[in-house]
Amino acid sequence: MGVGRASSLPLLASILALTLTAQAQDAAKEPNWGAVRKGALAAIDRNTVQRWFDARIQDLLTNEDPKAVQKNAAEFHKKLMEQYNASDAAPQFKDDLAALLAAGFSKTYNPSTDSAKPPHPLGAAMVLMVLRDFAHPAGLPCFKTALTDPTPAPRFMATEGLNAIRQRLSEQDWAAIIPDLQKAAGREFNNPSLSRMYQLLFAAAENNNRMDAVATALMGALDNRALGFEQDNRFPLRADGEAAAWLADKAIQGNNNTLRVAVCRRAARLLANAVFSYLNDRPNSSLQEQLELVVLSIEPKLEALAKASDRNVKIPEPTVRAAMLGGTENRHNKMTAALNLWIGSGQTQGVLNNPPFSFPVGLEITRKQPATATAPAS
Repeated sequence: MGVGRASSLPLLASILALTLTAQAQDAAKEPNWGAVRKGALAAIDRNTVQRWFDARIQDLLTNEDPKAVQKNAAEFHKKLMEQYNASDAAPQFKDDLAALLAAGFSKTYNPSTDSAKPPHPLGAAMVLMVLRDFAHPAGLPCFKTALTDPTPAPRFMATEGLNAIRQRLSEQDWAAIIPDLQKAAGREFNNPSLSRMYQLLFAAAENNNRMDAVATALMGALDNRALGFEQDNRFPLRADGEAAAWLADKAIQGNNNTLRVAVCRRAARLLANAVFSYLNDRPNSSLQEQLELVVLSIEPKLEALAKASDRNVKIPEPTVRAAMLGGTENRHNKMTAALNLWIGSGQTQGVLNNPPFSFPVGLEITRKQPATATAPAS
């Protein structure tokens, strides 16, 4: 008996090895798309698709070779879009495909900075791109999770995905998404991603019932971003000017003076932070252009807000934008003086320190002192 048991061990090992190999091959086996896409997926086909998805997603999120990720991601996107858009693809198949991909991605994707091995940003972005192009509500949880990704590409694709499905979202969905977008925008410092987040909030407000929630979210995001400008040496971005200008237009159109004053304060704070960064932080040419666009977009709206609240208000002259565009000679002092005509400085009040605004002089902005002083821009 002992000899029999001993002699059977190599055979058992061989059987086990063959079983594991077969399972591994089966896990990566590609579905027969032409056969399965003609109707709802049967249980066995769902298992095959899910295992294939799991293998592909695992590779895209963990492969350390950027060229391989790019190649595999492009092939994955092309393959799935061919099936999804095939002339004989049944609606039930599309529903199943989107649900299975979303489930597989959610199971594997963990964008937390605490993750032992963060997901490859390109791989994550490409799976999100497929879900975006499916334009199916099943992708909603994935898009919401990706808003917290520490890298910009998945965040950008998350907002693209949310925009693709926005017409299919319920009011309950929007009630959860708007605060998520506020948080994401409040900490976003990649302009394309930030712009998409703001654009999505603008789109949410196309339903007037969401207007108050959107206005609150945008002002909250701008408040949080202002702290980043003042305490963490961050730069205002062009998208910030677009958001503040959008808020200003909505506030001017309405009869809510409380909202106009609230928006006016955010616009003035944004203008002050843009001017400070422009003059003191020596931004590179790309960031300098963004700061100039913030000034050019927001100061005219600040003027309109002031006039909407007090038609007799005296608009500062010269304006900040005139001082900015008037040449480099003494630009620092000219722009600072023009800004102070708006928000005041020291014991001198500006336009916005008087009723009906009565903002505190300097808007009570406090800035973290830099480790080393930087020379002002000329």
